[in-house]
Amino acid sequence: MSIFRKKSGDEKEVFARYENLKNPKIISIDISDSCNLKCKICKQWKDKNRHKKLNLSDIKKLISQLSKYFPGTILEFSGQEPLLKQNFLFGALDYAKKKNVRTALSTNGILIDEEIAKRLVEMNLHHISLSLDGFEGIHNYIRNSRNSYEKVINALDSLVK
Repeated sequence: MSIFRKKSGDEKEVFARYENLKNPKIISIDISDSCNLKCKICKQWKDKNRHKKLNLSDIKKLISQLSKYFPGTILEFSGQEPLLKQNFLFGALDYAKKKNVRTALSTNGILIDEEIAKRLVEMNLHHISLSLDGFEGIHNYIRNSRNSYEKVINALDSLVK
């Protein structure tokens, strides 16, 4: 079921009051269809998603409707790696903050440095989920990367600072 529904003319309404969608706690939306890792446990990086992509205007409509119909619901930004689309992500986070929509982020964490961490903290996210699969050797093996563990630990340090 698509979240988009035609209204009169070309106007689209993002959310309609579906009977089975009463009070969602969290809604997750993929904003990126690319990833900077090739994890052994995930094959999304192989997916060549050729579907129409949501643009920032679409996301703003979604946020406005979420604010109207489901206040208090958390909007989580995810995707293969949402931080690959930083301008898009921060534009959406900023708009959500203005509309009093609670937000969250799901990321592999390896792109978070001190500057990005500061910007994320300023957005007052409900939570940030980072991928950490275990000790260094296990994590790097699963993430198919020699230094992703160190980058995630550095991301955590930057977010805590």
